[in-house]
Amino acid sequence: MSTYIDWRTPSSSPIEYTFPHPDRDAFITTADPQCDSLFFSLPPEIRKLIYVEFWRVSGLRQHIVSINPKDPVLPRTQPIPYDSEPHPRDSDMHFEGYIPPRVWAHVPCVTDPGKQDERYTKFTEAANGTQAKKVWASRLRSEWCGHWACEEPLAAQLLLPSATFLPVLLTSKRMYLESLPSLYSSLTFLFTDLPLTADFLTRYTPTLPLRSLELHIRATPLLTELYYPYSPAGPDPVSAGGHITMAHNPWARVCALLAQQPPPGTTTLHSLRIWFDTRDLRPWHKRVSETRLFAGLLGVRVLRKPRFLLELPELPVETRTASEGLEANHFFAGDAVLDGAPFTVVRGPRPNNWRVHFAGRG
Repeated sequence: MSTYIDWRTPSSSPIEYTFPHPDRDAFITTADPQCDSLFFSLPPEIRKLIYVEFWRVSGLRQHIVSINPKDPVLPRTQPIPYDSEPHPRDSDMHFEGYIPPRVWAHVPCVTDPGKQDERYTKFTEAANGTQAKKVWASRLRSEWCGHWACEEPLAAQLLLPSATFLPVLLTSKRMYLESLPSLYSSLTFLFTDLPLTADFLTRYTPTLPLRSLELHIRATPLLTELYYPYSPAGPDPVSAGGHITMAHNPWARVCALLAQQPPPGTTTLHSLRIWFDTRDLRPWHKRVSETRLFAGLLGVRVLRKPRFLLELPELPVETRTASEGLEANHFFAGDAVLDGAPFTVVRGPRPNNWRVHFAGRG
């Protein structure tokens, strides 16, 4: 069983639901050995190579997204293979603003992971009032961050290429059991939504060798303000009113799930990349305490430190004062801080949200 926390309901606290995982033990006992199959007569190492080629055809980097099942774009994508049971309380939820349950789907990633984000450069180069200016401003506001090229075909309801994931998994019980570990160990799963990431990590069966994850998050000011270092006379964000607190929010949930140690006999993550930015119009160094916001990542373990990248906005070179930003101890800077961290911090440029905001208004 796994637990799903619904953060979208207007109740005083999140509602938790439990969902069963597929009964893989039952599959093991009931799967036909298919002794006459030419495919299963091949050596296991050859079959593993064939599975990888199946995944490679569809793309080894896949975005996991949630889509309204009534959305016309859904039939053009393939639902992610998991037990998508109906929401337990669908019939009871008719209040205003209720968001109907959504299903998971996957979208192939077409963005070069090594390419620098060019959105802000293109935005500043475009002339004011032009269509190009509006297009690049829209891409800068995209929740898909630098993966806007992956989002736009989905948003435009374009026909996405067929994938080989489900055909392989649905061929037989034996092929499902044999190919599923290969699927999880070969693909890089990309997320741009924190509640969906937490849902995926909660439902994820620990016995499967999940190897590679990427998170591209454009956080709301509400989230980053939870970690803002309040003065001693101010309210403590952990005990402040409401159920969304520094200790209880989607980001904290994701960090806790990532920090869970894998069971004995399973493999830890080989690669984890987290690209982070905020929608806040105020500068990063004035409102974001990195040592508080990312403290939950200190317990996450990846096979090798260089494969755990935390990509953050650049910091100003000048010395920070009370008027210029937070004190230096709120940032991951200097060997004394980073030597003990399990991740490597990579800093890069981020868009000027003020300029993007006013361009959108124009």
